[in-house]
Amino acid sequence: MTAPEKIRRPNYWQVYLAFVRNSLVRDMMFRANFLIVMLSSLAWSIMNVGFYWIIFQHTQSIGHETGWGRSEFFVFMGTTWIINSIVQAFFMPNSEEFSELIRTGGLDFALLKPIDTQFLISLRKMNWSSLVNLVVGVVLIALSLIEMSGLAKNPWQFEPVSAVLYPVYIVCGVTILYSVMI
Repeated sequence: MTAPEKIRRPNYWQVYLAFVRNSLVRDMMFRANFLIVMLSSLAWSIMNVGFYWIIFQHTQSIGHETGWGRSEFFVFMGTTWIINSIVQAFFMPNSEEFSELIRTGGLDFALLKPIDTQFLISLRKMNWSSLVNLVVGVVLIALSLIEMSGLAKNPWQFEPVSAVLYPVYIVCGVTILYSVMI
């Protein structure tokens, strides 16, 4: 009698990199479409910032004595864009086709794979053009923090605790949005 074979677990990092590569190849097959989607997303972001910029030309803060000035609001808006773009790029394409997997029987096929089903269904496809809003959000936050640090009244100051907690809160936001989405 032979010894039982050791069960090999899939290397999830290699599988994920294969998903990334396949999604990028899929998006690059139609380069013009990819660029148009990125440009339209960028234009939407610029128009959104412009809309709120116009509002803040006519008022100093949102709400009476709340402390939400233009810079604070743009930091909030940039953070929202970062969270949304991560979810839209990495989870939304898969969530949109989940009902199609059920209808066509593709979910049964995914359940039979020797890999974690939630990993496979959640991270199989990516939408790289959605990451434009992530870049715009980071730039918007950086510009707003620079503007806030130069304020005469109540200037923003860098704190190491904030630098550590901010990415943690971003991950929490993505996790909550993903949990609500599934």
